[in-house]
Amino acid sequence: MKWIWVAAAVYFIVFVEGIALIKKGSRRDSVTFIILLGIAASMSAAQSFGIAIPNPNDWYDWVFTPLSRLVKGVLY
Repeated sequence: MKWIWVAAAVYFIVFVEGIALIKKGSRRDSVTFIILLGIAASMSAAQSFGIAIPNPNDWYDWVFTPLSRLVKGVLY
C-alpha cells in the first residue's frame, strides 16, 4: 500500500517540475531530473516493499577504516 504513495509523489513531482523543465527546453536538466527522480523513486519503492537500503555511512566506514589504519601505521 505504501508504494501507491510513492507513485503518487513521483507523479506529482513530474507534473510540477518535469513539465516546466520540458517547456523551458533544457534537455540536459530534463535528463538529469529524470535520472535522479528514477533513482530516488526506485529506492523509495524498494524501501516500501521492506528491502533494506544501506546507509551511506556504512560505505564510508568500509572505505576509510583501512585507510585510517594505514595512515596511523605510517605516522606512529
